Amino acid sequence: MVRKKGSTKTAEGKKPSRIERKLALTSIQIQSINGQLLLADPPEVAVKLNRQNSLTILEIREKELKIKLSERLSFTPEGPFRLDVEILGSYQYKGKLEESDVIKEIEEIAQPLYSYASLVIGFITERFVSLPIIVAPFKEKDELSETP
Repeated sequence: MVRKKGSTKTAEGKKPSRIERKLALTSIQIQSINGQLLLADPPEVAVKLNRQNSLTILEIREKELKIKLSERLSFTPEGPFRLDVEILGSYQYKGKLEESDVIKEIEEIAQPLYSYASLVIGFITERFVSLPIIVAPFKEKDELSETP
């Protein structure tokens, strides 16, 4: 996890890796949001929320790293809305940055992007269905439960 200076442990209590100690998050920004309200009324049948997310390394320079997080929410069968969000994170790095190190630890490096996306998704989905849908701030591994 990328932290402010002075912190010596991650949230899980483990010591930060070599790459994490040398990274500093400089900015997080929304690149795009595409939300579509599909149904004005709640669906009559149970729908399953599908979440897909992916990380892309956009740029690695000697002192700078840029990562894009893409999040997609949809429903099966088609539900009340569909939402796509892309978040960009920029990091400064002290020393030399190797792509292989970034690939190994990209999930930890991108943790602030997942948190930011969770906040944005909650805010936007509240506008669609009156209650926010809060997604966990990490890579989705399991299908989410059914909602009425």
